[in-house]
Amino acid sequence: MPLDSREDAQRAGDHSACLQTLIPPNMTFCAAIKFLSIEPLLEDLGSFDISGIDWVIVGGESGHGARQMKEEWVEKILKLCRRQRVSFFFKQWGGVSQIDTGRLLRGKTYDEMPLSMFRTFHKGKLDYLRLRRGKTE
Repeated sequence: MPLDSREDAQRAGDHSACLQTLIPPNMTFCAAIKFLSIEPLLEDLGSFDISGIDWVIVGGESGHGARQMKEEWVEKILKLCRRQRVSFFFKQWGGVSQIDTGRLLRGKTYDEMPLSMFRTFHKGKLDYLRLRRGKTE
């Protein structure tokens, strides 16, 4: 039976179908940075299209009663980001104590951010410094 909406997909437990309703093909909304925050990642999301997305953030569930996130689920999303040249940020493994679980994946941290974020930040910082020095260019 076809799913008509994100809510139908959630009720059916089909989170990959739900994800597809969140990332419509040929996205037309205007945003400086388009990103997906996949937190908490609680299952394998299968295959999905992230064309038009600039940044993917992945993290596990934290706090009392946190459910485990599997490394292969994270790896699959990382590979997808690599194939489609999308910045990947791994936030945390989750769990009750984030100090114990940390945020290393394959022995390293993934703190990637879209280049446009740096350009916007640095331009704003330079504009601020120029104003403080009384320069208006």
